Amino acid sequence: MTDGATCVWSGKSDCVLTQTRYEIPRTYLGSFAGKGREIELTVCAEHSSELDAFVAFYNRYGAIFDKACVILFVGILVGLAFEVVFSRPMGVTSVFIILTGILFTSLPFSTPQTVAAFGLRRSIWFARTGGVILILLGIITFIRF
Repeated sequence: MTDGATCVWSGKSDCVLTQTRYEIPRTYLGSFAGKGREIELTVCAEHSSELDAFVAFYNRYGAIFDKACVILFVGILVGLAFEVVFSRPMGVTSVFIILTGILFTSLPFSTPQTVAAFGLRRSIWFARTGGVILILLGIITFIRF
């Protein structure tokens, strides 16, 4: 193994590392609606089954996640415009924030930069924690405003 390589799952370099090829959609690299291609990931032997399961999960739900993010972002913008136009707040934006939180909690995909900095396991935790925070924020804004 090359020096300085880290496990993509744990973010650590102090275990036995292997390189594995995965067929991953290009969206993993940060571009929307990309076609699948092979990418080489370095993973500890002890975490290879967890990475296999996550890659299969990503290949199944990654495109849905990307489309849902765009739809929910547009929904938040439309909700903000809707609440600015009408004097009585309707809570439309709060509902879209709650739905975004549910999306990040159920499909915990994060950016490649987060994965590179912290490892895949910790970036999943960050995505789920952010999703819970968005759900709570949406509920609080729905109740208060």
